[in-house]
Amino acid sequence: MWCPRLVAISVLLSVLCASGAQAGSKSQCERCKKLVKGFREGEKRTSRSNFGGGDVHWEERKKVSYLKSETRLVEIIESACEKGNHGCTSFLEQYEELLEVWWFKKQDKFPDLQDWLCRVRTKTCCRDNEFGKKCAPCPGGVEKPCNGNGQCEGAGDRTGSGICNCRYGITGTKCDQCLPGFFNETKLNDCLNCHRACLLNCTGASEEHCLDCGPGWNRLVTGGCRDIDECLSKSLHNCAANQYCVNSEGSFSCQDCHTSCASCEDPGHKDCKGCAQGYRWNATATLCDDINECEEGVEDSTASAAQEKAAADTGDKDAIPAAAATELPRIAACKETETCVNKVGSFSCLCKRGYKRKKGGCVVDTKYKEPVSEQSAVTADDLPPVEEITADDDDDDVPAAKESHATASSSSKDEL
Repeated sequence: MWCPRLVAISVLLSVLCASGAQAGSKSQCERCKKLVKGFREGEKRTSRSNFGGGDVHWEERKKVSYLKSETRLVEIIESACEKGNHGCTSFLEQYEELLEVWWFKKQDKFPDLQDWLCRVRTKTCCRDNEFGKKCAPCPGGVEKPCNGNGQCEGAGDRTGSGICNCRYGITGTKCDQCLPGFFNETKLNDCLNCHRACLLNCTGASEEHCLDCGPGWNRLVTGGCRDIDECLSKSLHNCAANQYCVNSEGSFSCQDCHTSCASCEDPGHKDCKGCAQGYRWNATATLCDDINECEEGVEDSTASAAQEKAAADTGDKDAIPAAAATELPRIAACKETETCVNKVGSFSCLCKRGYKRKKGGCVVDTKYKEPVSEQSAVTADDLPPVEEITADDDDDDVPAAKESHATASSSSKDEL
């Protein structure tokens, strides 16, 4: 059946297709499925509608049903493709007549519109899990494509490649093999990671199933791998003198000692094997105490160098020296022009008041002015009475004494 109204719709669809480029990335199968989906949605939307008059009794008397009418078909087709989907509208224009055939003659016999239109008539699609021009079965078969371990690329599409995209850890054209570093777990029908001890392949999940051992592991005579404890020997790790080694499976890490320790075996302040600079070993408390350099001074560098050489000769650099036997002569921590400030494990030398830092030393600050509140106030009581100066005194001293007295008095007055 063909009518002018359907012809008009076809012309309209042609105009819409000409107004924009088709979506080339979509296959004809995808376009057919999109059209069928929109058609089915239109069927649901119009399932309770009727002719414009709404006279259901008239429909029954005349034996005319809206549900299978041309009017309903036109309404469904008009909205089958989304606005702007030129691929769908192009496919509809090409195969609209087949939709009419199915609507009026085939839908009772072939209720699956997608199978009838896309696979049987237009031959753009295949059955599920088939692909290509000949609709060949996907690798592994249509019942369990890719052995259930992947996706068959382009399944159901005559342009599909049929290549299996396998899940993580699985390979093979049918997704039936494990990648290196994985083993086949038959109970789960899956490939699982080998233990981290394994260099590559294994037969099970534990380190006992490794075929070869990776770095940080030793191969056992009985089979499998055992972790190497790098912390047992300094030749196996690269931790610094003020760090301690922490073993882990197949590796190790270096952690900082307590700040009071020059070396240690654990992080606590009582785990020192040697004291850091600015600390002294306390045998009673079995820890390294802070040295107050401001009260005790610092070790004589000349004597210290000699002792370090002697310690190096013994080969035991981590040993804590006996306090009384190895104490060095000590000298002042700071110079006379400096004030010493003790810190934990260290100290600072600050220039005294009236001095400033220059080239590493403290020199007189010519611009410094003593605060008034801290100056010594000079009064008349601090000076000898004028009358005590007699003729027996040196003549040169008399004017000087008077001048000093006058100046001091003036200063005293200003202070008052």
